[in-house]
Amino acid sequence: MKQTILTVKQSKLLEDLIVKHGQIVTSEQIYIEAKGSWDQQQAKKIITKLVSNGWLIRIKRGLYAISNFSNRGFLSLSPYTVANLLVKDSYVSFETALAYHGMFDQLIDKVISISQVRYKTVKLNTTE
Repeated sequence: MKQTILTVKQSKLLEDLIVKHGQIVTSEQIYIEAKGSWDQQQAKKIITKLVSNGWLIRIKRGLYAISNFSNRGFLSLSPYTVANLLVKDSYVSFETALAYHGMFDQLIDKVISISQVRYKTVKLNTTE
């Protein structure tokens, strides 16, 4: 079972991150916010602990989503938003857009993103 209790410092850190940067944060933004309370090595350990407890959700290396109490440990962002965050300068495929609007007769259980560079397939929660 994941620990739901946050220390006062951890809670303040997450609150400050949400206020300044929103729900999506980078590890650099976390280091900057944690500078007053922890050094960078301690901040890395705090990030690892927050990820294992479900308060931060790793989208990719150095990019995290802050979860709230109701969905702790699960990503509440749209899979289309996450697809754009995973690959910079990409867009959702025509096939995925048609399926989203109910105009595609085949059932698609993944979000396909188009970019000029080939990337590997990523599975996040239950979406590919």
